[in-house]
Amino acid sequence: MKEFPLRLIVHSLDAPLRLMKWAIKLSQYNLLYRMKTAIKAQALVDFVVKFTLIVEEEKLIDEDLIIDYLVNGNPPTDKSEARKVQQKVARYYMQGNKLITRSYFGPHLTCIKYPQILEVLWKIHDDECGNYSGGWSLTQKILNISYFWPTMRHDSIEYVKRCDRCQQYKPVLNLPTEINHP
Repeated sequence: MKEFPLRLIVHSLDAPLRLMKWAIKLSQYNLLYRMKTAIKAQALVDFVVKFTLIVEEEKLIDEDLIIDYLVNGNPPTDKSEARKVQQKVARYYMQGNKLITRSYFGPHLTCIKYPQILEVLWKIHDDECGNYSGGWSLTQKILNISYFWPTMRHDSIEYVKRCDRCQQYKPVLNLPTEINHP
């Protein structure tokens, strides 16, 4: 086994010498050694750009378009957007100056916008009535008090992820719920 030429080549500390020995040994069998070309970072980026799936997110219909359609009867100028608004408007109605959406389960929900969204998230999650619940639970509590906005699940989960206290004291997996007694 010690006379085997591959062993000399593989265990050599000098890489160029090793490659030269390989080239000599392979030339006996009419084999050519070609250097491997390095893949540049730009080639990888080009590959990722070329072969990524382009998934278009569904464009959310602005509540202002729905309000304008309900109050004034003005559909949007774009035909596809006008069709979407006409389909969505069946689930909404105006009560005073508030936009209300019909709910499948339970009471009708008041639609709110961003300054008020952050206040509702804070009051339910952090304030006196909050118990630092998870994202899905937070969403359900918001629905129970009759508030709604299109991205509420995503916003609730992101709010919990950014809550310092939730991340600091979150439960650790594979630990007993109480102290072990010897």
